[in-house]
Amino acid sequence: MTASEQTGDAEQLREEIERTRELLGETVEQLAAKVDVKGRAQAKATELAGQVTRQAKSTVAQGRVRAAQVRKQGAEAARTNRVPLSAAAGGVLLAAIAFIIWRRSKG
Repeated sequence: MTASEQTGDAEQLREEIERTRELLGETVEQLAAKVDVKGRAQAKATELAGQVTRQAKSTVAQGRVRAAQVRKQGAEAARTNRVPLSAAAGGVLLAAIAFIIWRRSKG
């Protein structure tokens, strides 16, 4: 074996040792992350809180849209049904007056 072959083998060995060290370092970091239960729990809690917040905002937005639709439909119904609505209000008023008169005559 020549001196250049020995140098080449030594260089390859150093590179392999360096790669092994890097892999070992990554493995240690991954194991440390798995062992960090508190940190993982906090990360999961933060993730879930974000999901809940997004869902709540979406639900509120949908509720506002639906409320606007209902208001619009109610206003349209009141405009198109003014006579029946007025008649119903008058009927309720007459019934209330009749009830008051009846109660006074009994009392």
